[in-house]
Amino acid sequence: MVLAFRVAARLAGPLAGATAALAAALAEGQVRNGLQGYSEPLLICLALGAVDAHLAGRTRLAFWIGAIGALVRPELWLLVLLYAAWRWRADPGFRPALAAGVAVVPALWIGLDWWGSGDLLHGGDVARSTPPESAALTDRPALTVVRRAAELVTAPVLAAAVAAAALAVRRRDRVVTALAAAAGGWVAAVAVMAEAGFTGNIRYLAVPAGLLAVLGGVGTGWLVAAVPPARRGLAAGAAAALLLAFAFVPAREDWRWLSVAREQHDQLGELRDATELAGGRGAVLARGRPAVNPSVATALAWELEVPLARVQATWGSTARRPHWRPPAVVFRAPPRFGGSPPSLAGAGALRPIGRAGRWHVSLASGRVRH
Repeated sequence: MVLAFRVAARLAGPLAGATAALAAALAEGQVRNGLQGYSEPLLICLALGAVDAHLAGRTRLAFWIGAIGALVRPELWLLVLLYAAWRWRADPGFRPALAAGVAVVPALWIGLDWWGSGDLLHGGDVARSTPPESAALTDRPALTVVRRAAELVTAPVLAAAVAAAALAVRRRDRVVTALAAAAGGWVAAVAVMAEAGFTGNIRYLAVPAGLLAVLGGVGTGWLVAAVPPARRGLAAGAAAALLLAFAFVPAREDWRWLSVAREQHDQLGELRDATELAGGRGAVLARGRPAVNPSVATALAWELEVPLARVQATWGSTARRPHWRPPAVVFRAPPRFGGSPPSLAGAGALRPIGRAGRWHVSLASGRVRH
């Protein structure tokens, strides 16, 4: 929020900054991502921090902030590469650092994932998984991504962002034009990736959310500034009223997520109790690869101190296609937090072990009773 304010205020004044800060706070999914510990709010912070450093004339700092952000999402690396190419001619003394930064990002992306998973293509395989919210599962993945991008901010902010892009081209404002091009290019890249089978979920659009917030602020500031001075105060008040009116629904949804986050916190604590109920780490692993609700497979792997491959997640599990194999200790919780529980079809002889809070723990032997 602070960086959205700073960037938009630099470009179009305090009203633009306030609008951008409000839009960033209410951008689709960002409160939820922050409460769940995802990296997207940090990613937006780094992206806007790089823009802020650039506007302050600190181009070397802007490059390094962008490079750090590229370690969160690889799409940002392409923008960093373009920025490095632009600075290559303008700052010859910085060329070794530019080359190092551009090379290190993909090396760390691929190398660390390879080292940790043992699979050179592990990251790509995970990105092509199919959780229920995946755009790749829809009839038209690219259009789904574009629709989700349009829903990242409220309707007045989106309209103001479009106005800012149009006015920037007309005014030949390179910075705002570049921000609009970056947002549009990012969305297009995610749309193409969704057509190729990558998930294309809302978290992939975090940086466009931050950029749209800034562009919406800039557009609001420019449009109000275009009003005759005698009516400018009235225009600013009308703009504020419109923005706040459309902010009610996302603010209410974000408030609801506060209670969900508390429930998730409690449920993760109960997962620890559930593993103890099953006999602890050794007993759970001795009975096969444990099966669990898909969204908490990482939490269970962490709790058992094993690689994620030692846990059976169950994306899209159904009675016909369970997507897991016994024997296994089965951890089942309500889908509100953990996603669809593993189907018990094919479990064979199923022996309940007990219940820990929201978690039902069972042992699936895979052997059919006669």
